Amino acid sequence: MSRRLITALAIAALAATATTAHAADFSVSVANTKNLDPAAGVISVTVNNIPDGKGIYFQVCENTSKPGDSCDSARGAAKWLSTATTSARMGATVVPATSVQTFAIPSSFTNSAGVQVRCAEKVNQCGLYVRADHLNAADESLKRFVPISFTGAKPKANALLGFANDRIMVRVFGATGQTLSVKIGGRWVTRVITSDNQLVALKTGSKKVAVEAYVGGVKLATR
Repeated sequence: MSRRLITALAIAALAATATTAHAADFSVSVANTKNLDPAAGVISVTVNNIPDGKGIYFQVCENTSKPGDSCDSARGAAKWLSTATTSARMGATVVPATSVQTFAIPSSFTNSAGVQVRCAEKVNQCGLYVRADHLNAADESLKRFVPISFTGAKPKANALLGFANDRIMVRVFGATGQTLSVKIGGRWVTRVITSDNQLVALKTGSKKVAVEAYVGGVKLATR
C-alpha cells in the first residue's frame, strides 16, 4: 500500500472519529419545561455542539412512544437552525455550534393527520422534538425529546367509590368530557362527565353488590 493512500485513509479515519465525537456531544436543554402559560408558553432552549455543517429542526410534538409521529403541522411551526452558512439561502437560521434560542410552545395544535392535540389536558402530553434537518435526515444521533407541561395540566382520570343509603357514590377526577361506565352487579350505567371533580350518585337497591367504575375502558375503582 502506498504512503499516499495510507495517509489519506488515516485522515479519513480521524475525520470520521471527530464527527462521531461531535455528534455524541450534541445536547439540548430547556430552561423552563413545567407550568407553562397555556396562552403564551415560551421556552428558552440551549443547543450544544451542533455538528459542523449540519442543521436541526425543532418543533412541538405529542409525547408518544415514537415522538415525531404527531407534531404541529402548521406552516412555520418548525424552527430550523444550522451551522452551514449555505442553508441560510433556504431559510435556516445560521448559528454557532452552541446557541441559545427562544421557542413558542402552543398549548394545542393540529397534527398532519388532522387530529387536534391538546397539550394542556394532562402532564407531559407534549414536548420539544429535535431532529436532523432534511439535508441529513438519516442522522438518528441528533434526535432528542424534552417533555413539556402547562399550568393546569390534569393528571390521568381517577375515581373513588362509596355508599350512602341505597346508592353508590362515584367521585370522578380528571375525566371531563369522557364517559363514566359503572357496572352494578350485572347491569351497566353510563354518565358523561362534565367537570374535573364530579360526584355521580347511582341507585343500587342493595349494599351487597359488586361495583366497578370505568372511564375510557379503563377500570378505575372496584368495591
